[in-house]
Amino acid sequence: MFVPLGDSLYVESPTGESLEVIPLSRFGVQHLEGDFAILSDDALLLKTGKRQGGAPLQRCALKTGVCRPLDVGGNTFRAGVAFRLAVDERNQRIRVADTVHHRLLLDVEGRILRELASGFLYPSSMARVAEGLFVGSQRFVATS
Repeated sequence: MFVPLGDSLYVESPTGESLEVIPLSRFGVQHLEGDFAILSDDALLLKTGKRQGGAPLQRCALKTGVCRPLDVGGNTFRAGVAFRLAVDERNQRIRVADTVHHRLLLDVEGRILRELASGFLYPSSMARVAEGLFVGSQRFVATS
């Protein structure tokens, strides 16, 4: 389990034993903004840097700290400060609850595949359910 706290990610065993402390500075980050995800190949998805209009998500190697942007040009998600991630590696999809703007569906390279803005008011949580994806927002809850 990975726990963000201050300027580090703490890696803990299922029993709560501390296994490792990973400084966020390894990835060029002082503190996390928004969400992060750990992938099966020990890569980390997170937002690095601050840019007006948001910054692309980065895919970073946990061990080396080498990052590459999920940035394919004009049709790329730009992460603000409030977003949540749900990664479906099997189907190569990254779902984003973009709290400030809307909800997005991305491919694993960061391309926007679909935007669903109608009906969502500050989506802030997601969970996988049998029917698909549960999205919570201030207006209502929906599945897709």
